[in-house]
Amino acid sequence: MDILDFVDSRDIREHLCSIDYRPNTVEAAYLVWFSKTATLEQKCEAWQKIAHTMPNCSLEATLAGFGRPAIPDFHAFLRWTIDYNKRCVDAFMTGTGYVYQYEEEIVPDGQLCGAFGAPFSCYEKCAEALRRDDELASRPKARVRITRSPLDIDEAYRREDWLMVNGKGEALSVYCPSAGPTENDWDNAFEFIWVDIPTPFHTGDIVWAPQGRDRKPLTLLHLPTWDRTRLEAELQPAERSESWLEHMQQRVEHYRNVGDISNMCATGCSITYNETFPLYVGEPEPFYLDLEYYHEPLKDEQRILIAAQAYLRGDLYVDSLVAFIDTIRMESKAKRNLKELRLDQAPLKEKCPQLFE
Repeated sequence: MDILDFVDSRDIREHLCSIDYRPNTVEAAYLVWFSKTATLEQKCEAWQKIAHTMPNCSLEATLAGFGRPAIPDFHAFLRWTIDYNKRCVDAFMTGTGYVYQYEEEIVPDGQLCGAFGAPFSCYEKCAEALRRDDELASRPKARVRITRSPLDIDEAYRREDWLMVNGKGEALSVYCPSAGPTENDWDNAFEFIWVDIPTPFHTGDIVWAPQGRDRKPLTLLHLPTWDRTRLEAELQPAERSESWLEHMQQRVEHYRNVGDISNMCATGCSITYNETFPLYVGEPEPFYLDLEYYHEPLKDEQRILIAAQAYLRGDLYVDSLVAFIDTIRMESKAKRNLKELRLDQAPLKEKCPQLFE
């Protein structure tokens, strides 16, 4: 499997292929880790290939030990990661004295929908129930979390172990501290790595994160990888002050040195149904590597995103933006109110048909 196959975003993957992008060792390993659709077996095979075929490197510890641990030998880190994930899966599947359950992520908000059926006394019984779930089996891209908890939970053990699998029951990721001690805190090292991967997106693009937790469309403002030069090219002069540009340049330089996964989020504006803030800047904040163009028709209040796009690209003055937001909100609210009124007064349709046209 090519490393770019691990990029879940179709649009980013196609862009990287079109520019013949070749990630370095750290970027390649990170893209493999970040994938939410690749199986754990595929990830381990890719990490093994990276360790065998790509140059070795090292990463320094960040934030005085409170961030990324030191990785003096990246190849050794990848080999350890492969072994550790395998040990975690084995420990999760073979443990005794635990209660197992499984639950699916809900689309579109990415939350867990609650445990299915009765608890199971061992992993095999839980996995067998999952295999017999025809509805999940029909959706191989579904994400299902299998959890296990000790029969008697005490103060020393309150966190659940979990194994994330797809609709076929194939392991995607695992969390199982009981598998044994970790070496140099490497078990969460990927979370403290920040990468700058090229994307095809521009300010004003209407995007979404189909693999993210919040899967609503938003109008893109900027990405965490954009430096001063890129921001000057993307944003209208009225949207970027000198002090703000300097701050953003310092921010991206900081990310390059000590950034982590919390600094990988895109900034955009989304629709809320709050009367005070109908167009909200800053949330959701999807990971930029999850972004794809949003191709579905925008309806009702979602059309405000188009007005925001026009404003950000200099095609709309701010007074017209406010007018569009206000008008679209009133129109959408009136449409919903009329629909509810017609449902409530359905018996009147025969006598006064024009009220229902």
